[in-house]
Amino acid sequence: MKFDKTMSDQIEFISLALENCENLEVFGDDILDFWTSEIRMGVGSYGENEADDGGIVISKRAFKNMSSAATEEYEDGTRGLDYDPEEVFYLYNRLMKCCDICQIFVKLKDGGELLFSVPYDPLESDLCGNEIDLSNCPSAELDANGDLSIFFGASSHTYQRTDNNYFDLVIGLKDEIKHKLNGPLQIWLDTFSNTKSDYRCPRLFIGMRIANHGYSGKKMNLVFEDIRNVTYDISFGEEEKRHLWMSRISNGEIFVEIEGFCTFYCQGIKTYSHFSGERDDSGIYEENEIYKKALRCELSERQMELFAGNHLAHNEKEFDMTAFTDAVQKVLNGDITVKYFMNWLNAHSEMVQFYSEVHFRNDAFYCTLATMMDRLQIKLSYYENLSDCRALIEKSAEEIEEFYKAEYVID
Repeated sequence: MKFDKTMSDQIEFISLALENCENLEVFGDDILDFWTSEIRMGVGSYGENEADDGGIVISKRAFKNMSSAATEEYEDGTRGLDYDPEEVFYLYNRLMKCCDICQIFVKLKDGGELLFSVPYDPLESDLCGNEIDLSNCPSAELDANGDLSIFFGASSHTYQRTDNNYFDLVIGLKDEIKHKLNGPLQIWLDTFSNTKSDYRCPRLFIGMRIANHGYSGKKMNLVFEDIRNVTYDISFGEEEKRHLWMSRISNGEIFVEIEGFCTFYCQGIKTYSHFSGERDDSGIYEENEIYKKALRCELSERQMELFAGNHLAHNEKEFDMTAFTDAVQKVLNGDITVKYFMNWLNAHSEMVQFYSEVHFRNDAFYCTLATMMDRLQIKLSYYENLSDCRALIEKSAEEIEEFYKAEYVID
């Protein structure tokens, strides 16, 4: 069975069941469109009906329909309306804030009924027991007429998340693990440290041994860059084998969870061998001339890589916005590669921080400016082709320039 627009006039009402057990009812006259893919009847271990694709258009007339949470009584006899204004429970406000529809109940005018589930797969934290990201879930948005369009399954407009795609998320992993993993990464933890982190984007250095079949005991060291919101629950017992989960979420960050141990967010992940590759420093110590050429992006790509590793900009002056703008324009024009621009950002973000420290100006402005550049080069680590990251470079450059102007330009 499936629904289509021609059946809308047969519907008495539909009830949208939300993840927190609230319900939102919409009468047939306010349903402008309703369609589903073929509903699979009685599937899964619980014998549920399921639809993989579909959509509903709800008239603006129904926007003030209130959810069941407004009037249902708690154990003490109070209701939701005793605590929050009715606007909180409006259908429009509730779904636009959080479209957590799990099931749809349809009541037909001829007395027929049908309850079916829709795809609802948010990213959840096992350690914290909460939902991290409502990707892979239904979407809600206004259409051109101002009515509410809800899509689920294949038609949903929410961010489509892929979990544990390690070879895409961990730069350098393909050099460490040659073959496809059978299931999620399982690890034994050896070290967990941020003592090697620097002052711009905080890092975590985690040493581990892989427990998956075919790699059991293989050492692997990972660097998690620009981390935030570290949550941990450390117990000092026997050595445990743990799952290592990671997913890029809808805001572009990577959520990482080490089973039963910690969770955090980061901008990038690299193998330690990739992160700290050996450098040949010979012939790169002509500091003043090298620095001037680096500012103008006139070094070879190899020289620029060495320059970024040696941080020769320490003897020079504070950040030069003109040089930054020129470097951005050169990468956008294709005059320098994305990798070259990454090395340029790495060197000059350190220059900004060093200047502020040696001149006792370690204030929020310089720290933020250095972090913004470093964060951009971390994000660019995932791109090789300019066409794939042009929008990212343009947006980030605009943010950095606006931040700089706010400090130095006086109207």
